[in-house]
Amino acid sequence: MNKTQIENLNEIVSRGGAILSSHWTSGSGRYITRRVLPPLCEEVPVSEMNRLKGIVAKTAKRLLKDYPRARKLIVCTNIRAANKAIKRLDS
Repeated sequence: MNKTQIENLNEIVSRGGAILSSHWTSGSGRYITRRVLPPLCEEVPVSEMNRLKGIVAKTAKRLLKDYPRARKLIVCTNIRAANKAIKRLDS
């Protein structure tokens, strides 16, 4: 993983391991594009939330409570490996 990927991964992990896919964009106005997903993360439809576990599931449930019309989430699938990668970048 390169530095940019680890920084993007750190952004998702610092928000609890889950984020709305609509918040994972860059640009403004008519020129909005989806940001590249970092390693260890994937886009999960809300209908498949029952396979999430731990802190990621807790954060996802809170997001859906706050945003009931959300359809997809960006989640970190392996928090332990993500934390190791972030720690390696910091040292």
